[in-house]
Amino acid sequence: MKTLSLITLFGLTAFTVFADKSELSAAKVKPVAATPAVDPTQAIKEGVQITEVGSMRALFVFAKGSEHVETRVTEAFSNVDFRVFPSPVIVKGRIAPQELQKIGNERYADMVVFTKLTSEEKAQLGSLHRFEVEACVQVYNPMSGELMASTTMLSTDEAKKEGKLLTHADPRTAERMATNVALDAAMKETIVKSLEKAHKLFVYEAQLRGVVDHQHLLDIMNYTAKLQGVYHARQISYDKPSGVAVIEIIGAPQVEPYWRAYLNNLPKHEIIIQNGKEPVIKLNTELRKKHGIDFEKTSK
Repeated sequence: MKTLSLITLFGLTAFTVFADKSELSAAKVKPVAATPAVDPTQAIKEGVQITEVGSMRALFVFAKGSEHVETRVTEAFSNVDFRVFPSPVIVKGRIAPQELQKIGNERYADMVVFTKLTSEEKAQLGSLHRFEVEACVQVYNPMSGELMASTTMLSTDEAKKEGKLLTHADPRTAERMATNVALDAAMKETIVKSLEKAHKLFVYEAQLRGVVDHQHLLDIMNYTAKLQGVYHARQISYDKPSGVAVIEIIGAPQVEPYWRAYLNNLPKHEIIIQNGKEPVIKLNTELRKKHGIDFEKTSK
């Protein structure tokens, strides 16, 4: 038996799910680097627009007892240009991948990062305390349920590689040292694996006017999903009375002519662009320069 409580659509204030073996709640601590989710229905633009929003948005989920490393984890992903949701989720008990997928879809996340730490105190070396910490970091695609990357690291193994002794007279300091070593190693490898896929993809928001009904929207979604270079397409909102639909497209960076051709080939495209205004294509100049993407060439 599951109960869902959604205070805001994108989880900006609180989001809880109670399942047979898990309890989910919004964390109290806000990450240093946060990218708030915006409800697209609150910012409807005039006419037809395609906006290159940026890199993929990551929602962070922590096993209960692991939430104290939130800032360290979110900063690591933010530093390599992933956009970060402001409120993570804490999981009490076991959680299935399907639940992580559901959480990500509820918040319109592009990826879900799950972190779990387990710690065990080892025999003291004289007056010095030592711990063995296992860090597991996993990245899921909430739209497909795909496990994009998964890494588990032991602090003792990493300490041996680096020739370190993770001991300290203060047990809390000793545990923190072991946690940081295991977590940093797990994050580094997971991020590298994730970047192989995620950094080749940009997030686009397409606002379309003149969408006749749900079947018309479905035809548009099916057409979009089959385009070369498109990884996923997802409906964000649709208001039938006004005929305005907002869809999210994740795919390779594309040039302006690509998107104009996309609009001209949409099902019933003459209805969508008949408002007499030129469709607006907004590319993310700053992000493209940062990644060395040529505006004149279409990425494959």
